[in-house]
Amino acid sequence: MELRVTGWCTDNYFKKMKEVGTSNNGWKKVLYCEQCGQNWLVDEYDKVQYLFAIKIDDPENLSENDYLELHKDFLLKAHNGESSQVCQMAGCNTKAVNDFAFCAECLITKQGVYE
Repeated sequence: MELRVTGWCTDNYFKKMKEVGTSNNGWKKVLYCEQCGQNWLVDEYDKVQYLFAIKIDDPENLSENDYLELHKDFLLKAHNGESSQVCQMAGCNTKAVNDFAFCAECLITKQGVYE
């Protein structure tokens, strides 16, 4: 699977995975795929929504900063990088993502944007 999964909580590949833990106060699940032997950190799916999932090496030593960096990289690639404009979030001086008024970190952590 790709880093970013455009899926739904009812998709078979998530339903078949065994939950082995949680992270981020329960908003992310740690799942284990018996077919590929890989651990995944997957956004909690409390309703029908697109999911963001990454492969992780060690479910015992999760780094939220690593997860955030991967998510920011994905968002920048999906929107062809940064614009020449500065993020409009108060106190932030980072370049905004193309097509948005905010930088990748503010979009994810303060605006809840995933795509």
